[in-house]
Amino acid sequence: MPRNIVPKNAMMRKAEIQDAQRTMVFRHGAGTPGGELGGRHVFFVGLRASGKTTLGAEVARRLGRPFVDLDTLIQERAGTSVAAIVAQGGWEAFRRLETEALAEVCARPEPTVVATGGGAVLAEANRELLRRGGPVFFLMATTLLVVERLTRDQDPALRPPLTELPLAGEMGALREERDPLYMQVANFVLRAEEPTSTLAAEVLDRLALVGR
Repeated sequence: MPRNIVPKNAMMRKAEIQDAQRTMVFRHGAGTPGGELGGRHVFFVGLRASGKTTLGAEVARRLGRPFVDLDTLIQERAGTSVAAIVAQGGWEAFRRLETEALAEVCARPEPTVVATGGGAVLAEANRELLRRGGPVFFLMATTLLVVERLTRDQDPALRPPLTELPLAGEMGALREERDPLYMQVANFVLRAEEPTSTLAAEVLDRLALVGR
């Protein structure tokens, strides 16, 4: 039985995801128009608790590059927590700050490793920034995996609820909504349940192959 379940809508849109036992799949033709890998940075996208920050920090350490967690940058710029931003201005206010922060990072001249927030792909402007900013790695996680991680490590200040649904229902709904968007921007798809060391080695191998 496959260890990872690919969401039906993502499978229908991206036939490249066929072997559920592989750690990573390369999506030919992803990225900038024409299928070229553009930009100087490296991005990680995926649901909250899929491991983007942990993996991004490890990849940055191995590459000797700066690392940016986009949610942390937003909080630093705003001088308050994600939860406080949402409480004061709603998710719309947070999304505006998110786009500003992503554009700022993409404009940096030094190649940077970036862990985005789970909802960064919702705005088309952000998806275009990611496509042109550099290789994008999608950490594909099952609903069970993210629920287990969020249950162990709850942080309402950093991860306020997105809906009124129970946690498992919320994360399932988010996968249905967001996985196709992650697939739109991803050049590579990673299995989020794999060890960080294994994933980091895979990322560095792929970056070397594409000259990054």
